[in-house]
Amino acid sequence: MPAEPRIVLEARDLLGEGPIWDTPAQALYWVDIHGRAIERYQPETGNHQRWDLPVRPSALARCAGRESLLVAAEHGLGFFEPATGEWTPWLQLEDPEALPGNRTNDGRCGPDGAFWIGTMHDDVAERSGSLYRVDSTGRVEVVLRDLGIPNTLAWSSDWFYFGDSLDQVVRRYTYKLDMAQASGEPLFALPAGDACPDGSAIDDQGRLWTCIWDGSRLDCHAPTGDLIRSVALPVQRPTSCAFGGPNLDRLFITSSGKDLPAPNGALLAIDGLATGLEEPLFG
Repeated sequence: MPAEPRIVLEARDLLGEGPIWDTPAQALYWVDIHGRAIERYQPETGNHQRWDLPVRPSALARCAGRESLLVAAEHGLGFFEPATGEWTPWLQLEDPEALPGNRTNDGRCGPDGAFWIGTMHDDVAERSGSLYRVDSTGRVEVVLRDLGIPNTLAWSSDWFYFGDSLDQVVRRYTYKLDMAQASGEPLFALPAGDACPDGSAIDDQGRLWTCIWDGSRLDCHAPTGDLIRSVALPVQRPTSCAFGGPNLDRLFITSSGKDLPAPNGALLAIDGLATGLEEPLFG
């Protein structure tokens, strides 16, 4: 029986993004960027919680040794405590006076324990975005510059995958290479048009599962770049995905509902596509 997507939560997010799976809690966390909220869904009970923030969060990571979530928001990073709902700013990535139109976008914790986070112009009016690597001491490294819409951050044992949705391309870099000195080689590119690659997740076979914004689908590519399969989705703008569930064989998918009818903005899930990897911890 083919794996079929289903709606697990009618979240009605304006811009759902950044899902991560919390294995100890058996819960999925994600953000609603324009809704200024962090959300949590526990599949076993169906419990859904939503916390409002004073900023627009865009990406998350669980922290080693503490219950906090690291959160990318606006021009920097902060910590959020799910137990209390407390938000604490931590560090600034970009000067809001120098780059007033910028905000954070897609980000993820890498296998090195650092948080990798991209920024972009909120109206995509210019290529003012960058990709940063931030370690637990607060040291910030600029990895790439002149980005349009940074998306797709995923790691296999050999490759780091990164995409700029404005270019409609996902590239791969040899892991631990000085990326600033390399352009990366294209893993796949979409034809000219509205559809573009958004967020991705990697499975335990090194295959990349990518949400196709304005494409109403999820694409799976082999490490060679070959398209293995496409899965049609009931939402127009899927944004990102993460493997979860007790066996990490359930793929959760966030979506954007701004200016679109339901079920756009819903949280989706597909069972049995593949098995994912544990989400790395920050620190």
